[in-house]
Amino acid sequence: MASTPVAWECCWALSGVAVMAVTGFAASAPNILGSFPGGFLLFLAAFAVAGALQRAGWPGLFRLLVAYGYAARIPVAILMFFAFQGNWGTHYDSLPPTAPTLSLWPKFIWFGFLPQMIVWVSFTLMAGSLIGGIAVALVPRGKTVAQAAA
Repeated sequence: MASTPVAWECCWALSGVAVMAVTGFAASAPNILGSFPGGFLLFLAAFAVAGALQRAGWPGLFRLLVAYGYAARIPVAILMFFAFQGNWGTHYDSLPPTAPTLSLWPKFIWFGFLPQMIVWVSFTLMAGSLIGGIAVALVPRGKTVAQAAA
């Protein structure tokens, strides 16, 4: 990390954000990504690529953010399983009107597990990399945070 310029670290974060933005736009446009499950798989793959791009810019932060992302998202995925099972009627088990009718396990895998483990972890990687790059840009290199504040 110390030999990598800040602009390069932020470049990887912004490239991931760009991949997510283009994918999000394509997913919201009718008939661009195709039907379920093909379009959804493409959407998941794009988010996985966007998240993986972050490793090139700052491997140490990437590892930390992956650990944090899964630590935060695994409990949510478990909660979503119980919400789907019990039809709680909350944001944990609500699906878009166009979602196919599926039994419990396929519905949980497609709309609970995969989005939590891929989309939201990738989002964590992108946001963390972007904020980390900004923080590094604001703190002079070779000094600790306490020295920079003094």
